Amino acid sequence: MDAGVKAAIVISAGFRERGAAGAALEAQIQEQLRRGSMRLMGPNCLGIMNSAIGLNATFVKEAAKPGNVAFLSQSGALQVAILDWSDANRLASAPSFPPARCLMSIGAI
Repeated sequence: MDAGVKAAIVISAGFRERGAAGAALEAQIQEQLRRGSMRLMGPNCLGIMNSAIGLNATFVKEAAKPGNVAFLSQSGALQVAILDWSDANRLASAPSFPPARCLMSIGAI
């Protein structure tokens, strides 16, 4: 918050789905977000991909090929399966927005 970063992605797992300690860590993140205007995607996020500009900020090895179809999923496993399937079948996709449990500050998307 103090550095003025406007957005971040938390790809890491290990938050509220892991019990009380993870839930407490997630609550600390939310508390810090309320101090400012930073937007946060995650935790437990695949990342974000925009094939139109060559952005692959995910842990997926290959980015989708540019195209006219966008895919939005709550499931990272399904997102990766669709990406693999589309690559194997030579299909292109538009910007891809991955799954996330969003911890965003007030006024976020």
